[in-house]
Amino acid sequence: MEKFVIATKKQKVTEEKPTSSCEGFKNFVNMLDPKYVLPSKYTIRETIMKDMYKKCVLKQNNFVSITTDSWTSVSTESYMAITCHYIDQNFNLKNSILAVPKLKEHHTAENLASVLQQTFEEWEIAKKVTCIVTDNAPNMIKMCELLQKRHLPCFAHLINLVVQDNLKLKSVQTVLTKCKEIVRYFKSSTTAHEMFMNHQKENGASNSAVKLLQ
Repeated sequence: MEKFVIATKKQKVTEEKPTSSCEGFKNFVNMLDPKYVLPSKYTIRETIMKDMYKKCVLKQNNFVSITTDSWTSVSTESYMAITCHYIDQNFNLKNSILAVPKLKEHHTAENLASVLQQTFEEWEIAKKVTCIVTDNAPNMIKMCELLQKRHLPCFAHLINLVVQDNLKLKSVQTVLTKCKEIVRYFKSSTTAHEMFMNHQKENGASNSAVKLLQ
């Protein structure tokens, strides 16, 4: 399906034909195999317009940065989100999702670099990429080295690592253990829980009484 959409977009653009011309071919394919459903002219038109607009905008920018991260869906399929960031002519920060390709091979630096390079070439921005922002995973760092692009670590990811490391400290664990014991006490006793809620209401928190969670 995806290959058909891409091929149809190229055919419509190169031959300067309207998107409605694909309806005849769609009907022809439907006669051959009714189970094989092709995208409508509206789907083709929408994807063409969006892609053409993105490419036109990116051509006007000499410098762009990339953020990327791989993730796994609920059906255990791996994907790689590739987003482009740039400043437009009005000095506004803009973001465009370039691709979310499915990763069919191991997440090695070489395979990830190949996927990114293919996306760069497709959008004609290979020479415009100034840096790539990823997490600090070794394969991501090496990927940027293979692409010969500057790597910037994700600040949010760094903060998360700092927090996770600090939560492992003995002093912090002691406080967390006490907090869990307090919550466990109020959740295990209906009388204590009722007293806790009433105390909040008496102090003006009737509409926003806090319930303890663990």
